[in-house]
Amino acid sequence: MKAGIELLLEVGVEAISQRLLQLRELLLLHLQPLGFRPAELAAGCLASGICSVTREDGVDMGRLFDLLAEQKVVASFRHDRTGRGYLRFSPHFYNTEGEVQRLASVLSAAL
Repeated sequence: MKAGIELLLEVGVEAISQRLLQLRELLLLHLQPLGFRPAELAAGCLASGICSVTREDGVDMGRLFDLLAEQKVVASFRHDRTGRGYLRFSPHFYNTEGEVQRLASVLSAAL
């Protein structure tokens, strides 16, 4: 198995960048129909795979974070300056579409 830098160089920075944006888009495609809205998304050279989402209906984002953790779905629980809770996902190029679908399924079942 290749280690860190060797793997990144073999896959290529541009390919990794494109994959991260694809995963972010897939994540949003699954979460927006569930009532989640993204925080501002950077574009162009500032774009990344990081995706933070919240809901406007008062759903307890901390509870959703706990449920994700129980199901071994890695996320972060963050707050903006107003105290609104967000779930923050940081997929990487090795994550699969199936993992994104599983994340959405866990959230869907919790709502």
